[in-house]
Amino acid sequence: MAKTSTNRIAEVRKAHGLTQAQLAEKLGVHWVTVSKLERGRIQLHMGWMEAIASALKVDVLDLLPERSITKQITVNGSLSVGGKFSEFSGKEGMREPYQADIFENSTYDDLGMWVSVESDEYWPYFHSGDKLYFEDFPVKLSQNYIGRFVIALTESGPDLAGFLQSVMEQDRVDLQPINGKPVRGLHFETLWALQDIRFLMRAPNADNG
Repeated sequence: MAKTSTNRIAEVRKAHGLTQAQLAEKLGVHWVTVSKLERGRIQLHMGWMEAIASALKVDVLDLLPERSITKQITVNGSLSVGGKFSEFSGKEGMREPYQADIFENSTYDDLGMWVSVESDEYWPYFHSGDKLYFEDFPVKLSQNYIGRFVIALTESGPDLAGFLQSVMEQDRVDLQPINGKPVRGLHFETLWALQDIRFLMRAPNADNG
């Protein structure tokens, strides 16, 4: 039985009339490297996918064997400048939740919420466009989440995201935003911990050479 290809690099390359050597020249590597990538002998991580997609002027998803390895999720909110979390409700001028594609390799049942990163201030942890999955957890277990990246939902706002530093009585926490000053004694209603990440697969710019 023929082995199923782990990617469509060769197929897309040939459709663009390129040899392995020509694609290798665009990537700045040896043609043997291209051959190994096509045969799955080298791990096709995101860096390779973005470089090859840019060289072939295609979407990174076009390099994957089937679209069936992706699924749609509902994005429920966003993280913006200053570590602020905004939930999409579609009410009173708020943004509507929307559908997005992610790689289907999650072990979670989507009982929590997917959040879109909408600021590059979260670098070097996340890029703008990345999708983060959060689940809430019991306050009595908060000490177990010290050091984790969380979203603290408050009664009167603003809702903030950051690394959990400490948990105090009366439902107050200290947070350390990725970039910015620590937030001390923030009163919260619920805490949501980061459980999963889907890094943005950047489509190549059509204007790139």
